[in-house]
Amino acid sequence: MGFIMSLLDRLANSANRGGSCTTESRSERLGIALAAVASNRALIEAVAAEMSTGIEGALRFWMSQIEEALRDPGLTTLGRMHAVQEILNCYHRAYGNTGGPRDGYAA
Repeated sequence: MGFIMSLLDRLANSANRGGSCTTESRSERLGIALAAVASNRALIEAVAAEMSTGIEGALRFWMSQIEEALRDPGLTTLGRMHAVQEILNCYHRAYGNTGGPRDGYAA
């Protein structure tokens, strides 16, 4: 996540600078800046869409695991509770007790 933010900062800074050639007219520099801003926006939207898709996929996975445990007709109520607890234990082993991933990145 830090890499993406760094990349976005660099792109935004390059868009703010516009053209580096002093012979360019203001409208040419503005055009370059607007093109960079448009491509920055597209990049941000693409990154946001990827993050959203990943979050939805993870949520769908964990919820389906819980629903499967709760709907298992071969389990008693206590068995279902234990199955859900085991799913939570798997989640905590994968992501730690804080809910964040073990590698320290937010996404």
